[in-house]
Amino acid sequence: MNNPTSPNTWIPIAVLVVVLLLRGRHVGRDRPFNIRWIWVLPVIAVLGIGAGLAYHPPTPAGWGALIAGFVLGVPLGWKRAKLTHIGHGPEGTLIIRHSAAALFLLVGVIALRRVATYEMAQAGAAQAEWLGLATDALMGFALGSILTFRGELWMRARALLRQGWSEPFA
Repeated sequence: MNNPTSPNTWIPIAVLVVVLLLRGRHVGRDRPFNIRWIWVLPVIAVLGIGAGLAYHPPTPAGWGALIAGFVLGVPLGWKRAKLTHIGHGPEGTLIIRHSAAALFLLVGVIALRRVATYEMAQAGAAQAEWLGLATDALMGFALGSILTFRGELWMRARALLRQGWSEPFA
């Protein structure tokens, strides 16, 4: 099951490396920020996690783990958003600049999750309940982080737009 040459081991790592490399290209660079699309990722996350919960409903302890994970994800999302610069760009648009610290924070959380997943898989079937609780907690953590990150960016972008700047890409 934990064969290091199996695709189940290296495909998620390869996808993670590609995603981080793509995100890393934008670190420290100003890019246009369109506030109209900020809701897309949170909706995808809610639908995806909701579908996962509908397919495999958590136990009462799983709901507790999900809520605890959500609560722990909120400060991470807030910190990531605070490390992200939003400002005025040319022609009244908004710009966004992701910081290297925010990327390192994200990489650290992903690495911690991978280590935890590996350790739980090594524990075997006797720890299946723990694996389920950890999965529920990680789903809550991801949801709390994504919703808070996007919500904080939205509030800051709206405040900048209220200062007299036009809606981006109008």
